[in-house]
Amino acid sequence: MAAWMQLAATALGGILANKQAKKAHGAANEAATFAYEQSRPQNYQGMFGGYDTGTGEYLNEDMQAMMQQFMDRRGQTAAQIQDLNPLELQ
Repeated sequence: MAAWMQLAATALGGILANKQAKKAHGAANEAATFAYEQSRPQNYQGMFGGYDTGTGEYLNEDMQAMMQQFMDRRGQTAAQIQDLNPLELQ
């Protein structure tokens, strides 16, 4: 009789441990899903621009105009440098 009770207790303990393991597994999955969702890029808008999950990063109109001026000046400067002959400048 004692062996039968010990076997039943072991089986019951295994079943309860399995239930607890499944609960812990479910909680870990929920925590991992939450962390993943929080780590994904979010829409935001700041003083200089922002981020849209559909289109990506963007600058506000004033910053975009300033960036375009810098890019235009870069092209002009590069053209001037290409026209210079170091031997003639000596």
